[in-house]
Amino acid sequence: WQEGNAVEGPKGEIFDILRIDKQTAKANNKAALTQLDTATGVLSFKQFIDFPACSSKFMIRRAPNKMYYTVSTNVTKENIAIDQIYARNNLVFAVSSDLVNWKVCATLLTDDTGFDPVDSARFTGFHYVSWIFSGEDIYYVIRTGYRGSNTYHNANRMTFKIIKNYSSLC
Repeated sequence: WQEGNAVEGPKGEIFDILRIDKQTAKANNKAALTQLDTATGVLSFKQFIDFPACSSKFMIRRAPNKMYYTVSTNVTKENIAIDQIYARNNLVFAVSSDLVNWKVCATLLTDDTGFDPVDSARFTGFHYVSWIFSGEDIYYVIRTGYRGSNTYHNANRMTFKIIKNYSSLC
């Protein structure tokens, strides 16, 4: 597990949700849910959760409406079928009420370069997304490997986008 995201739970508890490295065709789009015992300072594993993210850093934020949101790189069935588990060419917006059960609300970005699926997975990446709420909108910045990047991971752009009226998407 690596690159966690601390977030306040529905009842005020503190969780750290972490990406899982070494995902497979049978176990993908997973994250590890850990909880901090505030009395002892011990972080304990709670469970693995189905989460729309490949092995890439993600952020989860709690909105004023008490729902949780993420912008993350979801592994598609198409990428699993061609053994491209680490593909980061499908950026999604997802929601949860409890940090355990997640629903993909919208696909925000997909590769439109015309690459075949294998090359798309090799050369296109929308990842390490950082974002904030701004009123009813979400502003997000994406480390992007696209049209000229030598791998999906080695970004050649930073992309800024806005999700207008984010809560209406879910």
